[in-house]
Amino acid sequence: MAPKGDGIVEWTDELESAFVDIMVDKFQRTHTSSWKMKDWEQISRELEDKFPGVILGADKVKTKAQRMKTQYTQFIELIQHTGVGWDGPTNTVKANSDIWDKFIKRHSNFRTFRSKGCKHYEALQLIRGKEPIDIAEGFGDSDDPTDEAEEPVITGSRRRVRKRGSNNKSQLQELIDLYKESKVKKDKAKNSTPLESKKSKSVTSPEKPA
Repeated sequence: MAPKGDGIVEWTDELESAFVDIMVDKFQRTHTSSWKMKDWEQISRELEDKFPGVILGADKVKTKAQRMKTQYTQFIELIQHTGVGWDGPTNTVKANSDIWDKFIKRHSNFRTFRSKGCKHYEALQLIRGKEPIDIAEGFGDSDDPTDEAEEPVITGSRRRVRKRGSNNKSQLQELIDLYKESKVKKDKAKNSTPLESKKSKSVTSPEKPA
């Protein structure tokens, strides 16, 4: 395994999901995602403990978080664009070919959104705390808590509109509840996958020459 700071980390679905869960847990405890390098080092150690043999380091997990944050920002921009529809429960984005071509020319992430939607949307929405977001923003190195948005937040699954009188605590709890609901649904879907289907996915057959 490559030493910290060198090589490329293979972010499997399991590793990425564990990373997201750790960030959500930390966000719920600190109420901020502006973490210092010591915090990223702690997150790295937690992941390494969960996945023996995986070597990460603060820089790698922070960079991964920044990439995920950028993807979330791009996704919000996409679904807020005129002519774009998003179905939250199925995480499906609908738009005509011209719109897709326009976005895909800008960044390949939009191609992924077209086929798979935004992975970990509820978790990233919770960690971000507000929308829309400046795409140039990144995770900072400050311990100062970020400000919560007081604007209505519309989700594809529930289109809940917050009342003006609701405080930041209730808004945060709403996002936490959405994240937990999404996680339960994903876990149920994963556990209900037929055994034979799982076996077929775990075995990769060599492609036959054309």
